[in-house]
Amino acid sequence: RTPLAVIRGAAEVLAEDPELTEAQANRVSRIERAAAEMSALTDALLLLAREESAPVEEPCDCMQLVRKSVEHYLTLAAQRHSSLDFVADAQARLDVAPALFSIVVDNLVRNAVAHTEAGRVSVQLYADRLVVSDSGIGIDAEEIGRVFQRYYRGAASSGSGIGLSLVKRICDRQGWQIELVSRAGGGTSATLKFGV
Repeated sequence: RTPLAVIRGAAEVLAEDPELTEAQANRVSRIERAAAEMSALTDALLLLAREESAPVEEPCDCMQLVRKSVEHYLTLAAQRHSSLDFVADAQARLDVAPALFSIVVDNLVRNAVAHTEAGRVSVQLYADRLVVSDSGIGIDAEEIGRVFQRYYRGAASSGSGIGLSLVKRICDRQGWQIELVSRAGGGTSATLKFGV
């Protein structure tokens, strides 16, 4: 955690420099975003490595964390000339560590934004589920059954193949269901069912 804290602190200081060009500011923003994602991933992995039965101190405020995730990826969506909308139809509170819930939401939102160019990403929160849908490139029928495998990367992916496998592991631990509906060139819809 310490090296990431140093990187995030240095990036915050750099971001406040009024002499940065637009290109430099964009690069610093990418560093900040990547360091924040790594910090969240580290927190989630540490939680998963601990005792499975460790009690949750208080219910997770899902609406606040989903809103935070959407706000975090607005810049990336704008860079890809896409809209990113969030609608909360109900408040959801779950007995889960916020870091674990955040890593699931962040992965789903980031994937939707990263695979959508000049399109639309929609995030909807209900009492019993979260739906993240996009108008992006979609997933081939041959690949959709493999996306939750560790280290699997689709042809259009620039990731490491860890994100969705971690999402699946967290869902299995919490008793949630994650479903993907997609077709190549037709967008993707990910539905996270809380099972409450």
